[in-house]
Amino acid sequence: MEYQFKLNPELSDEDLRKLKRRLAELAQDEQLRVQLDSKDSLQRANLTKMLTNNGYTYQPEGGTEDDDQYLVVRRLH
Repeated sequence: MEYQFKLNPELSDEDLRKLKRRLAELAQDEQLRVQLDSKDSLQRANLTKMLTNNGYTYQPEGGTEDDDQYLVVRRLH
């Protein structure tokens, strides 16, 4: 099963807390599609660091220069 999660253009601590809560609910066979602002590389860097440090894997998906980008996130274990 796939779920969606949209981040605000300016990634706040509250956004990260909400995302962490949502990720904690993911079952092993589920994934979360996280929508990112395509113009904010710092947002993406902070998010991917948080995912990697907390035992998740991710795959970038879609997005051109003008479109939003997505990370498809899965639990490693």
